[in-house]
Amino acid sequence: MRPVCIHAIPVCVAGLLILFAEPPTVFVIGGVVATITYACLIWQECRSNPILITPLNCFFFWFGLVLGPTAIYVGIRFSESAALPFVVDFVPLASVATGYFITLLGACSLHLGIVSGLPRAAFLNPKRVVEGSPVTVHTVLICAGVSLLYSHFTTDLQFIGSTLGYLLIDIGPATACLYALSRRSGFKEEWMKIFVLVPVTVILAMARGGQGSKLGIMVAFIPLLWFLLMERKRRVLLFALCPLFAAAYVLVITPAVTSARIAVGAENVTMSDILASGATQLDAFARQPQDYAWQWCDQVSERLFSEPVAVGYIVTRVELEGYTYGSTLDYVIWASVPRIFWKDKPFVNRGGWFTADIGASLTPEAAGTSTGMTSPGELFWNFGWIGVVAGMGLMGSLIAMVWRLALPDPRLSVIAMLPYVHILADAMLYQDSEAGSSIMNIIQAYLLFLIVMKVAQMAWSRKGDARLALQY
Repeated sequence: MRPVCIHAIPVCVAGLLILFAEPPTVFVIGGVVATITYACLIWQECRSNPILITPLNCFFFWFGLVLGPTAIYVGIRFSESAALPFVVDFVPLASVATGYFITLLGACSLHLGIVSGLPRAAFLNPKRVVEGSPVTVHTVLICAGVSLLYSHFTTDLQFIGSTLGYLLIDIGPATACLYALSRRSGFKEEWMKIFVLVPVTVILAMARGGQGSKLGIMVAFIPLLWFLLMERKRRVLLFALCPLFAAAYVLVITPAVTSARIAVGAENVTMSDILASGATQLDAFARQPQDYAWQWCDQVSERLFSEPVAVGYIVTRVELEGYTYGSTLDYVIWASVPRIFWKDKPFVNRGGWFTADIGASLTPEAAGTSTGMTSPGELFWNFGWIGVVAGMGLMGSLIAMVWRLALPDPRLSVIAMLPYVHILADAMLYQDSEAGSSIMNIIQAYLLFLIVMKVAQMAWSRKGDARLALQY
């Protein structure tokens, strides 16, 4: 529980600051404390877990980025502003500061839920060496192709439901991660893996980011990132390239994806649209590099900091209208019915609903973008401070339940890697989207991967020891 106590430090600091300090001061001082805290938490997690990239580290990195450097940038850059823009509205800085504190509180509660739900054995033996299950190059390419084909024909395959879709979209990244971490991969030299992982990363980026998802594009880099992190010599190269990756995200990926969404609509974006938009943005950078850089630095910071702003907007709604006491969570009841039993079930699009509720669209169906109310925001809107603490703690416990399917080590097999990669890929979405959808996503993923594991064990028990099923 020591890391949770460390995590509580920025929560306490932000809580005191919003009582006595101006909002920009809250963002700057709170951001500095959060940056140091999350860096320490990531360092401790890396020391206790030899595979380095864990669900906790993904959460710490995301929270640290949003609540640390981004908060500092916003506090300095927009210190003279009275409010921050949110879709078609403006949120007073005082409410944003409250949203910042609620987001920190939700992050700490999520952390507490995860560590409470994991067995103590998950944190032991930090120096253990696990020989990963061997994966051939052909298997990696085929599984990546499956993920690409599923993403391309998602509309035609809607009848199978989103739950089974988790398996098809995650099989590519899971196999690629296992290949990146395996010592026995079919190559005599480890450095040769990069010649496989680079094209596989491109395939996965097309699969997960083909509809204009910046998160999907970044998730595609997890196998390559993991490969570079597992050896000390490679880490030097990775850390040297980090500034280049950050610049590429701010100046290339974000402008290309954002402009493509505006041009053709978020629902119609293809990878060719993104590439064409990227070429146009590079021309704009060549003409006015300084203005271009400031423009997109501001836009990226506003996007990253949209979670506290969204929660701040909800705070203003609560002050005017009061709590909803679960009325905005009624979709969870009908959305939990499997599509196989309800072929005409409406699609859950709470981001579109929230966009329309704000006033940026006449109807949820006509919404050209999906606005995240965030998990802490939806919980606060319905049940206040107790809802944030209890709801985020529950979400953390459910994430730990999925994580347990990958224990003792996800490197043992593709079956063990599947639930693990699913958490890594969706870590940011659990926070950025609404709590109800996130909790359903986690429960559905748990049931799906549990069934896959049991089927594998039953199939292998006919040939030998069922305990060896996880090695395939």
